[in-house]
Amino acid sequence: MTWDILAAEVQNDPLKIGYDAMTDLQVADSLNAPIQEDQPVVSSGDLISGIVRAEYDALLAENKDWLKIILGAGEQISVASGSEVRSELMRMFGAASETRTNLMPLLSRDTTRAEQIGLDPNVWGPVTEEQVAKSRSRTLSKAMK
Repeated sequence: MTWDILAAEVQNDPLKIGYDAMTDLQVADSLNAPIQEDQPVVSSGDLISGIVRAEYDALLAENKDWLKIILGAGEQISVASGSEVRSELMRMFGAASETRTNLMPLLSRDTTRAEQIGLDPNVWGPVTEEQVAKSRSRTLSKAMK
């Protein structure tokens, strides 16, 4: 773990989570808690594999044309939150559709705040109460303040 990364998160609290009012254990739990993060891009192949043929066949002709344009846009397609592509996919394939169920895991992923700030769980494992305590007293470099 890069101690400066954890110390900067805990001491600066950039998302205003309220670390100052939490115990070290509560901060560790907060950093390790699972959260959903939007994927910025997805491969066209993955999108195609998520589409149920019968639901594609049931689309209106103009929606089929639009979907062909989306899928033909390149190998990596932008599906960032708020993007037109994401909105159109959600509009074309309703909430009860199997296609939407298939696409949702492609559009977001499970992560933690610790992973978002750069603490690799495969290297560090989960953040511990002891690590939080140590990070609270660590002197930050000017770049991390």
